[in-house]
Amino acid sequence: MKEKAPDDLTRKRPKHLPIRVNQDISFVDSHLHLDRLWKEARPSVDWLARVGCLPVSWAFARDIRSSSDLKQYLKKKSGLIREIRKNCLSCFYLVGVHPRNIPPDLETRDVRGLVLPYLDDPLCLGMGEIGLETGSNREEEIFRTQLEMAEEAAQREKVLGIHTPRKNKERITSQILSILEDFEQWKDNIVVDHCTPKTIGGVLASGLWAGVTVSPPKSTLGEVKKIVQAHVPLTGRIMLNTDSGNPLYEDLYRIVTSGDLSHSLRKDLTRDNACRFFGIEFQP
Repeated sequence: MKEKAPDDLTRKRPKHLPIRVNQDISFVDSHLHLDRLWKEARPSVDWLARVGCLPVSWAFARDIRSSSDLKQYLKKKSGLIREIRKNCLSCFYLVGVHPRNIPPDLETRDVRGLVLPYLDDPLCLGMGEIGLETGSNREEEIFRTQLEMAEEAAQREKVLGIHTPRKNKERITSQILSILEDFEQWKDNIVVDHCTPKTIGGVLASGLWAGVTVSPPKSTLGEVKKIVQAHVPLTGRIMLNTDSGNPLYEDLYRIVTSGDLSHSLRKDLTRDNACRFFGIEFQP
């Protein structure tokens, strides 16, 4: 697939009502799990505040056995984000049914009712994380059901965050990209996350945004450098994150404070690209 022209890939996604945050934000962790950190490693949240991180917390829970569990989790997550903001840290969240959180009793007709109300919350920036883990028919059914809300999300100026798994990543990413072809008109609102040097090319060639997770279990700084070198004209659609739950990974902060990448590239990958994607602006 032919890659899009650089000016097309780096344009600002329009926002009628931009989200404004304080100027002293040093970097954006565009994907982590702040609710887990708050409950299991609260000093880590204080550290994020001290170093000037603006986190976006994606949805993923443990021990989801029923639709009722999932409903309660999403409600608690929304409340925790407000508690964290009140106590110490500016932050936002995404909401959705993670492929590893699909309970056996969840009917596709009930997915909208679980997710859609949160898209009217100004602290909720969109849906995520959604996607595929094994690529089963059941996962694809729930994934497509959530993608079918893309228009309603776009009307509310919200985005979609897509999960790709560690196992069989190339095959599952290809399956995800094939599904996303049916939703091509919303590509400016979609980030495919946990990309690697082997998978990011197809994501960027599709005109989508790409997330790269820097942490010991996932991608290294060396892999980030390989990605940047291979896709120089397209770095305006790449954002870095840690996908931290517990423990908190400091790899993104190390990139922010190191000289391993140029200052402008560092700023784009660790802050400005994510702000453009989520529609965040810095207030004077």
